[in-house]
Amino acid sequence: MDVQKVSNEYRLNYWAEIIKECRNSGQTVSSWCEEHGINVKSYYYWLRKVRIAACNSIPGISKKHQESIVPIKVDNEVQPAFAEIKVPAIEATQPAIILKLNYAVIEIQNSATNSIIENTLKALKSIC
Repeated sequence: MDVQKVSNEYRLNYWAEIIKECRNSGQTVSSWCEEHGINVKSYYYWLRKVRIAACNSIPGISKKHQESIVPIKVDNEVQPAFAEIKVPAIEATQPAIILKLNYAVIEIQNSATNSIIENTLKALKSIC
């Protein structure tokens, strides 16, 4: 049995319980820490360690993604870390039909279903 591993797990569980208590209290971190005699810097250190351990325990998360979750320290200054998010391209298309009635404008796209077109025409019929 690895004593250091057991000791680390014990500390992580202890810190996780403290973090859970603080979050469930409804108080701000600083006021909860002050009330319980905990240094705020220690709290955030524990939070960081618990988050890293949680990320390490999730199968399939690459080292690259773990680094994007945890702030990186550079010269004792915390720098934000970002993860790349790929957004699908949205095609800009012109509407197939544009109806202008006084102050109302209705645009119907090529991708509109038959039911959308039918309901739009029914609504126009009822007001015209």
